[in-house]
Amino acid sequence: MSVASGGGLIFADSNQQRMASAQHLKHLLFLMTRFSQRSSSMIPLLRQLMANDSETVWFGGAWICSKQLKHYTAFCRNGTKIPVHSVVWIFGGGGKDYLGYVEDMYETLQEEKMVRVRRFLFPEDIQHLMPKLCSDSGEVFITSTEEQLSAKEIDGLASVLAPSHFKKCDEALPLNLSLKIFMCHREFKSNSVSTFNITELCGYSAQPVLSTLKYFFPEPSDGLENSTQEGDDCSPQNQATKTCKRNEILIGDQIVSEVDADLHDVAKDNQAAKRGPANQCLKIKQAKKGPVQDNPLIGPQNQMLSRVNENIELLCQDSGMRGCWSRCKILRSSTKLLKVQYYDVIDVGGGGKLEEWVVAHREAAADRLGVRCAGRLTVRPLPSWDSSDARFEVGASVDVWWCHGWWESVVLGFDTSAETNLQVYFPGENKFMSVDRRNVRCSKDWIDEKWVDITTKHDILAVLTSCLNSMPSVSVPESSGD
Repeated sequence: MSVASGGGLIFADSNQQRMASAQHLKHLLFLMTRFSQRSSSMIPLLRQLMANDSETVWFGGAWICSKQLKHYTAFCRNGTKIPVHSVVWIFGGGGKDYLGYVEDMYETLQEEKMVRVRRFLFPEDIQHLMPKLCSDSGEVFITSTEEQLSAKEIDGLASVLAPSHFKKCDEALPLNLSLKIFMCHREFKSNSVSTFNITELCGYSAQPVLSTLKYFFPEPSDGLENSTQEGDDCSPQNQATKTCKRNEILIGDQIVSEVDADLHDVAKDNQAAKRGPANQCLKIKQAKKGPVQDNPLIGPQNQMLSRVNENIELLCQDSGMRGCWSRCKILRSSTKLLKVQYYDVIDVGGGGKLEEWVVAHREAAADRLGVRCAGRLTVRPLPSWDSSDARFEVGASVDVWWCHGWWESVVLGFDTSAETNLQVYFPGENKFMSVDRRNVRCSKDWIDEKWVDITTKHDILAVLTSCLNSMPSVSVPESSGD
């Protein structure tokens, strides 16, 4: 049995409530999924269809302007209605897609379906113009720049909200929905930013995600800001609020824990972006129960503060890349996930730098030699010290630049054939190499918000002999400074 309250439904049965919530959210997830990402198997077909806009159908009546152009209020494609005054994804050149606000849509005398959009910019788009700009997670900047585009370049609905509504979505909606939503409260114009009230844009309140918020927060009727009363956990409003939690995601018809779901949406988003072999070493894995080496997720007390545009290093622990720290920049940040862009890894599918969602707070696996600090995380700030004058001794922990990353290593000796070369051991991948001294830096661990020196293991050769029984016969790869 269910009863109506305001704009939403309050269910007496919690299972019925969650099922209804999941169905409602499933529809929203469909609307918010870009056309090119709705099915990975359909991506090539959709790209082919873009050569012909017959898939785009005008919706509603038309009016004719003085230029004899037919103007429409909406078009439909792939089961989704794209109205005037909506926010959309737009295919960009060089694989760099962007957001736009639809001001108008019309058909030319040559029967070409066109849209006029007002562009949004991401922080990285203006960082070179405003290097000291501080942006919030998920923030975009509206501009007054308008573009005339073919309707076939629209890749589905997006959502850009005011900060208060964005915060509500971040708290109330499942993770794989809230990560699709952006926030705007500033305008970029003439190489500067100024305050902008996005709620005054026509069509703002018609965004599907706001209707969903009203479903879960039916009162008060004058907005979404104070829909729950603090301390009244048993009220119907609060019961509706609890249909979704920030650590849950929507899969199919069910709302499930993001950990139980093995970060399903992260993997799905990475697949949808057509990531190739370059990211096989950067997969997200489910946290397992057990000791440190099983990589548990970390609680808030051990979290490193992550800010948008912050430079970090990310430790890979997958086979073939174990012990490699990759240089990244944070693009978006949530409670448990970070969207990062790799500086040195190329997306083979898109041609640009690889972007990926990764776990924000996770303990690194215990190292083979036992020299690393217990409790260190797989995400840390970008090191800034200078190792050009450092003198390394046998057993010293170092990082070696090789194959587009810094690899955790231990010094075994010095190459007598070249005074500048060191003989090192990669414990993560059980590799022995001779490397150029210029590609080596001091290695430290990031523990409790500070850098910690690693004790030199003077008996490294004896330890290796004990651990490996005998030195394996390996081929020494050519050293590279890539």
